Amino acid sequence: MDIEILVWLTAIPFLIHLIFVNINLGTSITSFLFRYYYGDLALAKKLAMIALAGEFVSGTLGTILTVILAGIWTPLMNIAGNILYIPLLIALLGIAFRLPSIGGYWYTLERGGSLNILFGILMIVGGFMIPYGFRYIFAFIDYPVGLESLNPLKGDIYGVLANPLFPPRYILSIILILIVGFSITLLYVYRGHSNIQRHLIKYIFIFVILYTTSNIWLTIEYSRYASYLYNIFILSGHITFYTYILSWISIFIFTIILYRDHKFNDLSFPIAYIVLPISTLITIEFTYNYSRFPYFVITGDSGIDAIYFINRSFVASFQEILAIYLLIMSVAIVAIVGIYLLIVKNFFTG
Repeated sequence: MDIEILVWLTAIPFLIHLIFVNINLGTSITSFLFRYYYGDLALAKKLAMIALAGEFVSGTLGTILTVILAGIWTPLMNIAGNILYIPLLIALLGIAFRLPSIGGYWYTLERGGSLNILFGILMIVGGFMIPYGFRYIFAFIDYPVGLESLNPLKGDIYGVLANPLFPPRYILSIILILIVGFSITLLYVYRGHSNIQRHLIKYIFIFVILYTTSNIWLTIEYSRYASYLYNIFILSGHITFYTYILSWISIFIFTIILYRDHKFNDLSFPIAYIVLPISTLITIEFTYNYSRFPYFVITGDSGIDAIYFINRSFVASFQEILAIYLLIMSVAIVAIVGIYLLIVKNFFTG
């Protein structure tokens, strides 16, 4: 079977999963902010509802993605489970904190008080721990610090924590989460909340500046430690060169819209506040991850072929792969339509 089909089978649920992760983590943060900083319970509830819906969808897609990774990319999961044990443990603890706390936060939201604050803090801390763990995996496959041998598998579980690509990748992830969360929130204060609008726009503008600097930082680190990827998406005519440029165009247009916030009576502006951050997220993830193909783990100016990380026992026909695609896309379409209707309903009734 063409290995690229298997790569796309993994990439599609990952990208959709990532979109909903950013939505649910971002809106849970702004829900807590509006509950206890602005004292707006009604808006905090709307944002918490979006966070819960996003959590459900991202969790479903995350389960699908886990099955795909375990079934198809088994050797990679073996490496991750052995050498990246500590980051994965942190991510799993984050999930364990977040899942019950987001439910507890929702059910105690109206009552408020110290218990709701505790649930909210655990919800946010757990949300930050999840990408902390998983971004180490991406840093590792871009620059396998700590890997000493593949056959036999041997590595330094503490050495992986010194990966120089991790800090900018993690910071970039958190900033995008904040941009998406604050941008969706901005849609809700679109009418009649001029002071809050200005506050949110100021925060988002700061996040955009931080995004720009951290993305430049990450690009510089790629040029030093993952030159193969850097040469692909910066110096070549590869498709990822254009998606990299497109990610900068998206954030540039987004910045212009921030600057022209006086035209906020135009509905196209708040809608753009959702579309542009998500398009930036998709294009930048596509750039950094598709650049590696046909390699999977990058080692400087070369890499380890993706076929090494495939489960050799995995056998599936094109029709079976297509059926899996259709299942994933069905879940994604229902989720996207559902959350869209939830946002639109709250927008036009709030």
